[in-house]
Amino acid sequence: MTGVDPHAPASLGFEIFSIVYGIIFAMLAGYIGATISPKLLVSLTIAVIIAAGAVFSIAATGLNWSPLAALIGMVPAAFIGGWLRMRHHPLNDQGATL
Repeated sequence: MTGVDPHAPASLGFEIFSIVYGIIFAMLAGYIGATISPKLLVSLTIAVIIAAGAVFSIAATGLNWSPLAALIGMVPAAFIGGWLRMRHHPLNDQGATL
C-alpha cells in the first residue's frame, strides 16, 4: 500500500511516520478496548499482544527500529489509551480497575 519495499531499509521519514501512526492507533485500540470492557484489563491485554508481536519479530529478524518502536512507544500507548478512557469516562459502579 505504501510502495515501500518491506525488505529494504526505510527512509527516516517513513520510519517516523510509521512510529507515530502506530502509537496513535495503539492508543486508540486501548481506548476502544476500555470502552468495550469495564476494566483496564482489555487495554493491558492489547498491550501484551503488541509486545508479544514485537518480541517474536526481534527473535525472528533481530533488533531493528520497528519492533523496538513497538516496545517503547506502542505498548505503553495501548495501556495509556485505556487509562485515558477510564479517567475521562469512569464507570459509575466499577471504577477504573484491572
